[in-house]
Amino acid sequence: MWPQCHDRRAFMDAVKLRVKYDFDPVAMAPEVQAALDKYVFYHNIELAPGIKTQGIPWTDLYVPPYLDVCRRFVFSGKRVLDVGCRDGAASLTAEKLGAAEIYSLDNSYSPGLVNFIVPFLNSIVNPIEANVYDLEKLELGTFDIVLCAGLLYHLQFPFWGLRALRDALNPGGLLILETAFIEALKDLPTLVYAPGKAALYEPTSPTYYNLAGLRSALSELGFGEFEVHHTYMHGAPIDPSTHFPLHAKHFGELLPIVPGRVILTCWKLAGYRNPLFDVFEKTVPWDETWAQGQIAKHSKKGTDEGNVPSDEV
Repeated sequence: MWPQCHDRRAFMDAVKLRVKYDFDPVAMAPEVQAALDKYVFYHNIELAPGIKTQGIPWTDLYVPPYLDVCRRFVFSGKRVLDVGCRDGAASLTAEKLGAAEIYSLDNSYSPGLVNFIVPFLNSIVNPIEANVYDLEKLELGTFDIVLCAGLLYHLQFPFWGLRALRDALNPGGLLILETAFIEALKDLPTLVYAPGKAALYEPTSPTYYNLAGLRSALSELGFGEFEVHHTYMHGAPIDPSTHFPLHAKHFGELLPIVPGRVILTCWKLAGYRNPLFDVFEKTVPWDETWAQGQIAKHSKKGTDEGNVPSDEV
């Protein structure tokens, strides 16, 4: 199950380095930091006093608040799944909080986490290189807590992703979610899917719920007891004329779109059954070939029927 980037020699070197560090922390700290600096990191994680991963500075705007929210809940003895773990900041926090078992999943794994952080800390984190849509196939069982930070807005199929998170939770289990969102349209549940050049971040970030839309999506999947713990807005509203010219043409400045980040928690309701679940269960699960075929099929149908292209509306 370990990621393909796993390097056994590097792993064992980190184990040996830890032994030397424990014997003389002051003398070995520079050597440990030098070994750590060979890796590229996204998160800024303190492994020991004065020893820290050199991640991207702006991640400190939302990672520490997310970890602060995690600390409000009981992790002791819990099975924890960290989806989209990157360098493992949330996984390592769950370990410090007493989690009994931790699986950390990412589809583009951090070599520094696998080959240095885990062995150096003698961590119980179990790294898995996989996509969130593959959770069921992995047969990891269900979890008491699911952590998901910085992932949802990257998904092409966000409802399938949220459903995968739901199915990974035990009834009564806790979801701690951090994602990009838009402050727009107030109580009108909205999902803006803006791929490519229209993306509010960069091209791999197409999915933006507003808070009403995020809550509605999670509610339909059987979550409840919502609490928004933190929001961080990125500043000036998006210029609709650049990203959504028809929106700007019809509504002007009446409906500003402001991107930001949100941290919320919710719980999987025990015994909850949405009447629409039976319909959802019969739909075809995520499959790239199937999805592309459907897109081509319906695009051709629209052309054959003489539908007016959307950019001419």
